[in-house]
Amino acid sequence: MTGWINDQQNAAGDEGPGIQVDGPVCFVEGTLILTPDGEVPVERLCAGDRVVTPRGTAPFAPVESVGSLHIDLLRQRDRTRAAPIVLRAGALAEGIPFRDLHLSPDHGLLIGGALVAARLLVNGITVVQQTWLRDVTYHQIELARHDVVVSDGALTETCLDDGNRHLFGHSGVTAIGPIPERGRPVGACAPFMEEGDPVLLGVRRGIWARLRYLQDRRNRA
Repeated sequence: MTGWINDQQNAAGDEGPGIQVDGPVCFVEGTLILTPDGEVPVERLCAGDRVVTPRGTAPFAPVESVGSLHIDLLRQRDRTRAAPIVLRAGALAEGIPFRDLHLSPDHGLLIGGALVAARLLVNGITVVQQTWLRDVTYHQIELARHDVVVSDGALTETCLDDGNRHLFGHSGVTAIGPIPERGRPVGACAPFMEEGDPVLLGVRRGIWARLRYLQDRRNRA
């Protein structure tokens, strides 16, 4: 079963063990999203609420729809495709993120003008995949167009409609179908880095350099 489902359902469903949920691009419950009135937990955002869009044509944009998905990670065939990634505070730069940021593996962060999936940044120390969790609740927000919002101090993407609008639910609950190749998706607000991209190597080196700096600072304290 892929993508978003109604809050009253569970991603494990009644389909027996070995269900695989692939590719949701979403925030873990509790992630704080910056709005004109301050930070708001993602699960409290509703259609019509405004969020800060630093790269948009306007400083704020209204939320078009929201969705949530609860995943029983113990019943996933491959937990690495569904378990959340945590970026420790300061993992990317000073104050970025300014608290631990929890995202789905394919959620893109804007780094150097491109979107990088969280799973591509895992180093096991400052960027870690939480495969030991039993379950996770994800939340997603969609704007009128694919854009970037501020989540726990980092720039992260919103939901991108990949041509599956016919699966969208009602009452602001979004249903997202299988995620296609994300190399050059239509309507993306920025290009996506993929494994093998030489720019990605530089991003990873920067994260390791940041880690060494944090370790040295801790040792001097």
